[in-house]
Amino acid sequence: TKPEWIPADSTGQKMNYLSHSGAFLDPGILEAQKYAENLIMDIAVNYDIDGIHLDYIRYPDIEFGYSNLALKRYFSENNDVENWQNWKEEQITNFIENIYQKIKIEAPFVKLSAAVFANIETAKLLYSQNWINWLEKGIIDNVYLMDYSTSNDVIETHLSRYENVF
Repeated sequence: TKPEWIPADSTGQKMNYLSHSGAFLDPGILEAQKYAENLIMDIAVNYDIDGIHLDYIRYPDIEFGYSNLALKRYFSENNDVENWQNWKEEQITNFIENIYQKIKIEAPFVKLSAAVFANIETAKLLYSQNWINWLEKGIIDNVYLMDYSTSNDVIETHLSRYENVF
């Protein structure tokens, strides 16, 4: 019902959910953030649950985030095109921080977790997902690495690389 909330690429083309592992809301749109926040808080406050797990708490990939509403908001707050990737990352981090704080006030025993890409450079660059920052800031209880590999060495490298973070 809100096609304007769907992430768009730099040409204005809306994301095709069939080619990007599902449907997304553009994190740069405050109304979309508020909608997701209301859903999450309704569940956290009104149901006997142990936690909320955020999957797809990211951009579909680096080419997205250019919806008209997100661009309008960005340029009302910034005049530096070089800051675009940082701004996108901040949208997700700020959303998580806001949700975490509200959950801890309204339902303090509910844990907040997220599925994240295991390689932090890839997570930040392609998906604006700075999960190490989230852990360091204490705005999420747990992250679960999406480390899809058939190589034990790749997985062990990621786990050992981040063992001080967990």
